[in-house]
Amino acid sequence: MSTKITKINKSKNKPLVIFDLNGVLCYRHDDDTMDCDFVVEGRSIVLRPGCRDLLEEMYKNYDIGFFTSMTAKNGLPLLKTMLSRTQLSKTKIMWFRDRTRIDWENEGYKTVKNLVDIVDNPINNWDNKLKLQHILIIDDDRVKVRFNNPDNYLIIDSFTGDPTDDCLLNLPTLIAEKIELLQSGVAL
Repeated sequence: MSTKITKINKSKNKPLVIFDLNGVLCYRHDDDTMDCDFVVEGRSIVLRPGCRDLLEEMYKNYDIGFFTSMTAKNGLPLLKTMLSRTQLSKTKIMWFRDRTRIDWENEGYKTVKNLVDIVDNPINNWDNKLKLQHILIIDDDRVKVRFNNPDNYLIIDSFTGDPTDDCLLNLPTLIAEKIELLQSGVAL
């Protein structure tokens, strides 16, 4: 299955906020004793509390993308189940494991996500207007984003299915603050 890549409409000059999936917006598991919101490709999925509200707010204010170490075979059906049709149509980028780089420093099967790959991609950035100061990635694993400027990522606690998790409540404020710093040029 090929990765969906779309041309980013920068006419509104919205920053691009990119989310990881597993551990950030949801928890994928095989535990039969744990409740789940839905099943995708044979894996149980628990949405992080506040996930849908967060995404609704984020789509109003930013261009949204997803960059996950999941394969497209697993990630795309998850996104199609998790997002509304409108959100899917507005999603600027969906990158999966095939777009990550192998992390040879960590056992050779783990991956890293490099935002320069997005900026340098001629399909994503066909008019060369997308710059790193317009991109923020939200992840739960600093190791996977460590080759990016720290100003371009926000690390949050990993979600493991706890129904009392409230990590996403303050995330819109943290994202807005980080984006403001990025765009001011002070952070970079």
